[in-house]
Amino acid sequence: MDGKPLDPVLLLKSHGAVLGLAVDWIYEHLYWTNAGTHSIDVARLDGSAQRLLIGGLAMPTGVAVEPLLGLLFWAEGGSSPRIECAVLDGQGRLPLITSAIRNPVAISLGTFGSSSMHVLHR
Repeated sequence: MDGKPLDPVLLLKSHGAVLGLAVDWIYEHLYWTNAGTHSIDVARLDGSAQRLLIGGLAMPTGVAVEPLLGLLFWAEGGSSPRIECAVLDGQGRLPLITSAIRNPVAISLGTFGSSSMHVLHR
């Protein structure tokens, strides 16, 4: 922050549309939804160790992370819209909302301890 212009840095190489981003500030990871590969991907904040975390999704849109609890949440649109969660390594997938939801496009979590989740629909 010395007033000098910063050079742009390429963090991610992704094939497809990135629709959602979430930062894990504790373990320093970046999670994103990839509509082109129908997946949720993860990398370190410096862009290294980029990999597919959860594949086979119909239309992943939004993603949110709660690192204090070790949980990742995501929204999925398409013909079977839903909200799911898993632990941060992608294991233990659990559908949370599978009915009464229409085309979710974003998801966010309240502050730690508030037990709130917000979903934006189209």
